[in-house]
Amino acid sequence: MVIRYLYNLFYTIVSLSLLAVVYLINSNTDINTLVKWHNIEIPKWVSYGFYCASSVFLTWISSKFFSFFERQDVKNNNIKSIESADGIFIPTYLAYIFVGLSVKGITELLFCYTILVVICFAAQIYLFNPIFYLLGYKFYFVTNSINKKLLVMTKKKILLSETVDFSNLYRINDYTYVEL
Repeated sequence: MVIRYLYNLFYTIVSLSLLAVVYLINSNTDINTLVKWHNIEIPKWVSYGFYCASSVFLTWISSKFFSFFERQDVKNNNIKSIESADGIFIPTYLAYIFVGLSVKGITELLFCYTILVVICFAAQIYLFNPIFYLLGYKFYFVTNSINKKLLVMTKKKILLSETVDFSNLYRINDYTYVEL
């Protein structure tokens, strides 16, 4: 139970990492500014690439823990409906990114980032990280036979008219599952 909470906290922190990336790029903060290395000048584009790659890498690391969670199967006869979840989360996530564009300093960024992490972690409804799109995942809402709506992350492309079984789901929290 404690490990799940720690993972969900880590997942929440990582899912909001693009906010920090956007802030660092928008404020022209390069690695040279963050770390004082003697006689080494790193170009800004390398710094910005490193920030983006770090966010993707942390998301990839977070995906490696999925198989440690409780495994469940959801058979087609228990699925009432499947719908794409893409249009729901992207606008909300973009709002977080705009926060990264509007903060004026690192102190403000840390304060806003902490507030967002606390709120998103406390909500614990659906866990969403758009970087999983880069890792090949797609997001779907699956309504089961008892009308419980679940967020399922899968690498399958599901046509909304087809029937599908999720035979290898892992529960991240009560509402978010990933298929491996």
